[in-house]
Parts: sequence; structure tokens; C-alpha cells
Amino acid sequence: MLACAGVAKAAGVTFRRVATYAFAAIFGLSLLHSVVSTALDPEYAYFEATARWWEFAAGSLVALLVTRPGRGKIADAAGWLGVALIVVCAFGAGPEARFPGWISLLPVVGACLVLGGTGTGNRFNVDDALSWRPLVWIGRHSYGLYLWHWPLLITYMLRSANDSVPVSVGLGIMVLSLLLTLATDRLVRRAMPVRGESLRVTGRRFLTVGLVTVLGLGGATSWLQVRENRQSSVEVTAENFPGAASLFGAPVPGGLRPIPAAGEKDAEWTFPGRGCEDEEWTGPITDRAECFIHEPENATGNEPTIVILGDSHARQFAGQVTGLADDHGWRVITYIMMGCRYSGPTEQREAECNEFNADALQATLDEDPEGVLVVGTESDPNAPVGTGPTEKVTTALASGIDPLTEQGIRVVALRDNPRFDYDMFECVEVFGEDHERCNPPRSVLLEQESPLTEFTASRPEVATVDFSDVYCPQGQCRSVIGNVMVYLDRNHITQKYSRTMLPQIEDRLLQAWDSLGGLNR
Repeated sequence: MLACAGVAKAAGVTFRRVATYAFAAIFGLSLLHSVVSTALDPEYAYFEATARWWEFAAGSLVALLVTRPGRGKIADAAGWLGVALIVVCAFGAGPEARFPGWISLLPVVGACLVLGGTGTGNRFNVDDALSWRPLVWIGRHSYGLYLWHWPLLITYMLRSANDSVPVSVGLGIMVLSLLLTLATDRLVRRAMPVRGESLRVTGRRFLTVGLVTVLGLGGATSWLQVRENRQSSVEVTAENFPGAASLFGAPVPGGLRPIPAAGEKDAEWTFPGRGCEDEEWTGPITDRAECFIHEPENATGNEPTIVILGDSHARQFAGQVTGLADDHGWRVITYIMMGCRYSGPTEQREAECNEFNADALQATLDEDPEGVLVVGTESDPNAPVGTGPTEKVTTALASGIDPLTEQGIRVVALRDNPRFDYDMFECVEVFGEDHERCNPPRSVLLEQESPLTEFTASRPEVATVDFSDVYCPQGQCRSVIGNVMVYLDRNHITQKYSRTMLPQIEDRLLQAWDSLGGLNR
């Protein structure tokens, strides 16, 4: 606003004119940013200030453009239409609505219409309805209600493991929010300066409030730090954290928090070898696409080559294959694009993914490896747990591997691990490792028999490997096995757990190669 005033004075025009253009520009640019960023990353857009500026700019434009109360039925209709838009958004926008994109225009435009349609003085204007004393009273306490209802609502949903809130519980949350609002409103007013009060007394008030806040936050932070320190003081050994080995007879010590800790999650992604040099990979390397090469120690150049193709699920497995490569003398090449499952061309994948898969296929054919590993099944990542398995053979898998098998390359297709519609790591943090939400039945996530069984039956040149019994032992997809977190998020296996699977990975992978005649041609 100061900048607008300066420009207006320098240009010899009115402040209103300059400010209108300025806030209109802010409105348009910020709304465009909001729509685009919401489509790409809703959580980022929700908390990003620049994606919300347009909402404030809309109110500024109303203040600049509506200079006098409206008159006539059009103004009254605008006010009531504004109320209708707000109500429609409140009750009509479902959980799939992504804020603050296009859907946010409903309440913002509605509020603007209410502001612009008031003060008409007509008989059926919106002012009389919104001036009803109970509504005014609620409006006066609305900010406290806004602040209090959210932690209460989220705490209920987290502790109850529910994705929705019954009407009775919702009403109870609102009543409790109102009581807390009234209580904290009184406390805040007591902490605020009083007219005629000395500066010393006012300072003492603010100091007291500040100390209470700092002590509360400091206590919570200290508790979390103590928990982390206690966790890090336990020696990470196969005896303390057996992981998958516990499914095959290894004892599990009690009283230990599972690993990795929350602060260690970023280190759970593997790098299956060194990055490829320019001459080793001519395909597009973007932020999502990666190429790695691992050569065994004392390589002679005659080692059998294994190529791993796929997305992040193939990458998490590649880290363990390279761990076995030195013992077995394998050269491992990994072509990965995050979010891009390897397959033949299909309309179900974006153009960039199809292009990468085509380039990776050609690079593999040029390499002429002895074997190729792909992830052969996929599930709907957005399907709610409990709606039934969505597991199927990877779309267009056949057209992706046929060019390989026609060249005599042996292909092993891995059955993918389960996917969830919520973060399994956070589930353990919130509910504990024994909660039923963190250990759903296998039957709701995976088919009884691997979809690859029928697929490979007619393809003797393709073998399949299945680790579902190591992810979901005894019919239960557990979040923690042998004091080790199984899942990093909704669908990725932690590196620590997959390392404890190395004996099973080695045994089953070698069996698969042997069933195809081995890796040596």
C-alpha cells in the first residue's frame, strides 16, 4: 500500500486507481500459482503464503471498488448468492476437493458478494439475517473456534483411527471448541495491557505469557530429544533388531523401540552403485530419472550383467541386489524413473514415462545383459484399505518384456510389496506397532495367489519372485517385524528391513535364475 501511494503521487493519479491495478495483478498471479501448485502438491499449496495472497487481494478489491452501499434487488441478490456459495462449499465440497485451487473461489467470491451486497436497507437484504445476535456472537468468537477446532478434530481422528467424524462427535468438538475459546479469550484479555497500566506491569504480563509458552514447547521438545537419545543408545545389531530373521527363528528382544527413528528416514533410500557417465547412458536424465552402475570388486570384464528397470520400488530392491553382487560376481545396471513403473507403451502412463521406458529398453537391448529384473505387479495407491485387493499384473508388462525375451534375455518379475492409503511409519508413531490399523489383514491388500503365477505360466522364459510372506507373515501385513519398521511411508520398504531380508532375497533370486537356466550363457 505504501508502494501504491508512492507510485500514485509520482504519477499524479489517485491512490485508488493504482491500488486497484496492483491488487488485481496480485489476485490474478497468486490465483494462477494456487491452481497450478495445488494440482502438483496440495499440501505445499495449502501452507504456501504466495498461493493464498489472492484471497486477501479479493477483499482489498472489494474495499477499493465498492465505495458505497448497493441499491436495489441486484445488490440484495448478490448478498444472498454470496451466502449460498459459502454454504455450498461448506457442505458440498467432499474430501477429494483440493484446496486452495479453483474450489477456493466459492467461499472467497461468496464473501466478496456478501461484503458488496450489504447496506441496501431493503426489506429482504442479507444484513438483517447476518445481524442476528447469535450469529454476531459466533462471529465475534470465530477466530478462537478456528484455532481450537483443528487440534481437537485431528486428535480425535488420529486416536480413533477414523477417516471421518460422526455428527455427534463433530457437535461435541464444536461445543468443546467453544468452551475453550471462551476460556482462552478471557485469559488473553487478562494478559493484554490495561489502559493506564504502567509499562513495568505490562512487561510483566507479557513475560509471564512468554515463559509459559517457552516452557511448554521446551518441555515437549526435551521429551522428544530424550526419546531419540534413548533410542540411539541401543546398539544396532542383528541380535537387537533381527527384522525378517525373526520370521525364521531368530529371537526378538523386548522393550526396544523399532528402527529406523523418524529422524533417520531420509537415509533409508539406497544408491545402487555410482551414477552413470554420459557415454554410459544416452537417455533423458531428469529430476525423476536416474542411472546407476555397480561393478563387483576385482572385476575382470567377464561378469554376467543384470539390468534393473522400473520405479522407486525397483530401486529399493536394487540396493539389495547390489549388496549380493560382490559375492556372486554380478555387474548391475539400474535404470530408474520415480513414479514410472516399467512396461511397454500405454496411455495409462504419462508421455515422459513412456519415453523413458522406451529409452531404457533400448539401452538394455544394447547392453545385452544376461538377466533383467522388473516389478511385475501393481496396486492402486489411492484405494482405501478394506475395499479389497487391487493387485494386478503391471499394465503393458508383456509388451515391455517381450523384446527382451526375444533376444534371449532372462527376465525375473518381482511381486510388489503391499500399498496403503495412509503412512504406515506415522501409524506406528501415532498408534503404536500393535494397533490393528498398523497391521491390516493380508486379504485386503494382496490377492490370495500372485497375479504373476498365471502370467508366467505361458512364458517359460520369465520367472517370478514373491516376498509377500516376508511382508505379510501369517496373513497379516505388519508394520514392525523383529523390532524393525517395515515401511518407510505408504508403500516403500525401509532399507533396514530389506537388508534383514538378504538371505531370502539371495535364495529366491538364485532359484529364479536357475529355473531359467542360470545367468551364464
